[in-house]
Amino acid sequence: MAKSQDIELLRSRSEKVYSNGKLLDYKLYGDRRKRYFLPPQQYEKHPLNPVQDFLYKRALIGLKVYNKKELRELLPIEKSKIIKRYSDTQRELNIWKHRLAIKASNEILELFPNSPLAQAIIKNDYIDAQTISEFTFRDLGIKKPDIIKRLHTVGILPNDFYEINAK
Repeated sequence: MAKSQDIELLRSRSEKVYSNGKLLDYKLYGDRRKRYFLPPQQYEKHPLNPVQDFLYKRALIGLKVYNKKELRELLPIEKSKIIKRYSDTQRELNIWKHRLAIKASNEILELFPNSPLAQAIIKNDYIDAQTISEFTFRDLGIKKPDIIKRLHTVGILPNDFYEINAK
């Protein structure tokens, strides 16, 4: 009996249903006591239509683009092509991240022109494709349009990628 009365009491609470807007005020104006103000939220927008976005995502994440039903309907040859394209994409992006990291480290090492060790490291530009780069795109300053341009340049995305229309 007491349990049903507690449930009714909780259902009748006005605080549960109505908000006095404090969270919204905090999001808009920040905490004035601490002089902390939240920056306005900005989302990265990209000019891709749904077909282009699908091709980009399929190259970047492979079969994970499809749900279970769509995966069952795909032919094995189609699956193998998608997996190959995905592998090529990951390999290319990994090598690209390595190159950017080496370039950044070489800029730092050039501050030591008299160091034979620094000069030896600068001369060595070997990239092991099997080693996965731990850097994120954000760490290296790479944005989505840069990735799209790179994948288009190396031939992973189709030649007419920018002309594809959503139909």
